Amino acid sequence: MARRVRAERPRERLDGGLAHRVDGRVINTVVTTRMAVHGTSLREQVTWARPGATNFLDGLTARLSLSDPDSARLRALTRAAALVHRQALTPSYNDVLMLMAFFITLPLTMLLARPSA
Repeated sequence: MARRVRAERPRERLDGGLAHRVDGRVINTVVTTRMAVHGTSLREQVTWARPGATNFLDGLTARLSLSDPDSARLRALTRAAALVHRQALTPSYNDVLMLMAFFITLPLTMLLARPSA
């Protein structure tokens, strides 16, 4: 009878492993919340009343109907949703980078010497 070997969990790093995980969680939380904000504002702009959005969907549906005409409209809507998601992700990461730049430069300004009188 073969013995099952249990995989061991990697040991916790003591050199900032916890801080690294916490930073990652904070960044993920900020990206997720900012993604919701930017995604909502973009979705408000992409409506059936906008001729640019309907033209884009019609063109995409026409291109996709060459391969599978039955599901072309659904696939076009799926691709449009993915495009909105991707476009909302870009400013979300920009917000995270601005936040990180702020928290990195704030302590560095404390190291600057005061000008002499």
